[in-house]
Amino acid sequence: MKKMFLFAAIVGIVLAGCSKDKAAEYTMITTVPAGEHKVYITGTGTATIDWGDGYSDLVALENFPAVPNDVVDYYFRHTYTSAGVKNINITGDNIHSLYTGHTEAVTALNVGKIPSLKILFCSFEKLTSLDVSKNTALEHLNCEVNNLTTLNASGCTALSYLHCSSNQLTTLNVSNCTALEYLHCYINQLTTLNVSGCTALMSLWCEFNQLNAVALNAVFTALPTRPASSKGVVQVGGNQGVTQSGYNRTIAIDKNWDVYE
Repeated sequence: MKKMFLFAAIVGIVLAGCSKDKAAEYTMITTVPAGEHKVYITGTGTATIDWGDGYSDLVALENFPAVPNDVVDYYFRHTYTSAGVKNINITGDNIHSLYTGHTEAVTALNVGKIPSLKILFCSFEKLTSLDVSKNTALEHLNCEVNNLTTLNASGCTALSYLHCSSNQLTTLNVSNCTALEYLHCYINQLTTLNVSGCTALMSLWCEFNQLNAVALNAVFTALPTRPASSKGVVQVGGNQGVTQSGYNRTIAIDKNWDVYE
């Protein structure tokens, strides 16, 4: 296993799954150069990779890593004899993680029919929307540095880590994501942020958005009360509300949160 390989000029990527009677499936439509190309997936059992050039491989999947960032070590490779658009289809019953490769070219991603997905790395692409609301097993999502204007993570009750910074989100609703501990949504255009019901939350970085005093106070009010021995951290600097009348950081402080402006 080797570290990540950055391939060029992906036209689009579409993930699709199937019903109870068919294995989960995703399809990657990509422009590849001649030479080696890599697909990053983990799981259990086997998967079939149709490389889109008349060749396919039946591969044995390895289980997802204990450290999510190590997903980049798990890949399968194929050598193309010529460059061009390829339609790569992957099917498997137990796909646990997917990494798109930091290509800066993926434009669409549909993972709603891969119920076994636990880890999704799709950062540094060109996604404009992402819906993971049906991925109830999802634990780790990194979609930073895209062009996201919408992100639907409602119902992701297993999600513990969400990094969606450096996008174009104007609103974010992660209400009732009861396992969520780390939420990094800085450098967006957020005017509203709903973290109500996120009872495990301990780290919230929402700096450099468009949150006014009312919106910030609503965030503070929704924060869970932390133990005095394990205070939470909330970063709010760079939001207009920090300097507006009525802004009340004490709401969070009284719940054992350290507020950084």
